[in-house]
Amino acid sequence: ENFIEGPSNQFIKSAALGVAARPGKSYNPLFIHGGVGLGKTHLLHGIGHFIQKNHKKLRIQCITTEAFINDLVFHLRNKSVDKMKRYFRGLDVLLVDDIQFLQNRLNFEEEFCNMFETLINQNKQIVITSDKPPGQLQLSERMIARMEWGLVAHMGTPDLETRVAILQHKAEQTGLNLPSQTAFYIAEHIYNNVRQLEGAINRLGAYCRLMQLNPTEEIVDSTLSEMFQAP
Repeated sequence: ENFIEGPSNQFIKSAALGVAARPGKSYNPLFIHGGVGLGKTHLLHGIGHFIQKNHKKLRIQCITTEAFINDLVFHLRNKSVDKMKRYFRGLDVLLVDDIQFLQNRLNFEEEFCNMFETLINQNKQIVITSDKPPGQLQLSERMIARMEWGLVAHMGTPDLETRVAILQHKAEQTGLNLPSQTAFYIAEHIYNNVRQLEGAINRLGAYCRLMQLNPTEEIVDSTLSEMFQAP
């Protein structure tokens, strides 16, 4: 419910809601890709929280690809890989962040792919995020084909109005009274990254509270100019 919807991510939010409402029955796997800081992880966690709240009996695991690799290394060292396999293959929902970190790691990729196939064949839900679509990842054809089985959805850069809505939502959450004109001014200068928009509000809010000032375009210039992006 905290995910701000706009033309660039309307489709992907609908897909995420479909998966969260009917795990394993809508789009499986759901593959979400897009640039850094656009909200892929936010949406991944949102799916997990929704399922946890509305499907209490389902076993869910949300993990980064890096954590999966570290987990596998740990179990290899301790000769307990079978225990890890049993755990992951007993899940109902697997949410995996940043699958691009599996590139050029053939042994880890094979283990992940085997687990992936086992879960999919049992109609267990898988959601994966990446900075690139499957076809652009340096992974095996087998792995790419598996990820393209379901729905591949792109998360685009938010348009101006969506960026303003994100800024106003974040300002409201942090208790900052942000005039619409000031929000538009920030959104016109920071546009590639939702995370940067949220960081801008945090910085602006802290400055205004400490100095007991209201946020104006002049104060935005003095506090956020180094975050501004060239047109």
